[in-house]
Parts: sequence; C-alpha cells; structure tokens
Amino acid sequence: MPLISCIENILKIPDKAQNLEFEYKELYKTTEDGKKIIYKEQNNRMCWKSAQNSLPIGSKLLSIILYSDATNCDTLVRQTFHRCLEVILNPIQKFSHSGTNLLINNKLIWTFPKVSIIIADWPEAATFCLTYKSTNSNHPCHFCLVNRDDLANTTRSKHDLVLKNHENMRTCLDKSEDKSVYIESIPNYFWNFK
Repeated sequence: MPLISCIENILKIPDKAQNLEFEYKELYKTTEDGKKIIYKEQNNRMCWKSAQNSLPIGSKLLSIILYSDATNCDTLVRQTFHRCLEVILNPIQKFSHSGTNLLINNKLIWTFPKVSIIIADWPEAATFCLTYKSTNSNHPCHFCLVNRDDLANTTRSKHDLVLKNHENMRTCLDKSEDKSVYIESIPNYFWNFK
C-alpha cells in the first residue's frame, strides 16, 4: 500500500521515529484548587486515552494528521477532492479495524492508524465537510447549525447546538434537506470512518 509505505519511510527518519508518541500521557499542573489537567500535545487529550483504550492489548495508536491548502473548490472539484481522499485514506480505514505492523526503530509495532487532526483554514474545512463557504449564509459555521444571528450569542449552551456531524448531516441528506443546512449532496468519504 503506497500510503503505508510512505508512513514507514517517514518513520525511518531518526528524528521522527525518536519523537513519536504512542501512549496516552496525563499531564497535571498544581494550582490552588488542586491538580488541573494540561493539554499540551495530542496524546494528553482524553480522546487519545479513549481511542487507546479501545485498541487490542499490545497495539499502539498511530495518529495521522492531514493538512490541506486547496483553496476555492466548486462542486466538481469537491467531488474529485473526496474521491482522492477515498484513494489516499482507504488503507487507513482498512487498517483502522485490524491494525498493521510497522517497522519503527528496527522493531515491528502493531499500530492502528487513525486520522486524528485535519489542519485547514475555513475554505479547506468547508471542502472537507462539504459545507458552503459563504459567510453570508444563514448557517455559516461548518461545525454546527447555529443561526448567523446567534454567532456572537455567548449565552447559548453547547447543548442547544445541532452539530454538523456525519449522523446529523446524513439524516439531512436522506430527507433532502441539504440546501437548508448548507451542505453539498456529495458522498463524504469521512462518513466511512467510525
């Protein structure tokens, strides 16, 4: 698999392999109120701990970070973008269920690759999420369905927000509500990930 070979080649670089983190590490800061958890790196976050605990004993989490800088995309380009993501990420999805052995520092390590972070500015995030990019739309946020008039409302609870997660957006697509929630009716490859 080309992507897995690419990952193995990157991990042959001594600095990369030496600084690779596989384990959850809890960091604390002592305050007047007691201990406070510090989130300094990916592997300090609770989502890392949760993902690590879901893996088979003896295996390691291999965090994959995607970076995108693909400015303006129309619908046709977005379709192509998501087809390319499918080709590139298919091995990660395949191995996210069974894992794969990677040679790291001359040791075979059973890893489960997971896409953990996508780094993108607003236009690229909209392309990943298949949301409209217009800041003039009624729901300009690509994370949730907050109304444009409520964007600065600091009294709203996070429980009041309807997230633009794959379950909610799939439901909107199934109900042909894609235009009302400002998503494009294109299959999103990330919906294949669990």
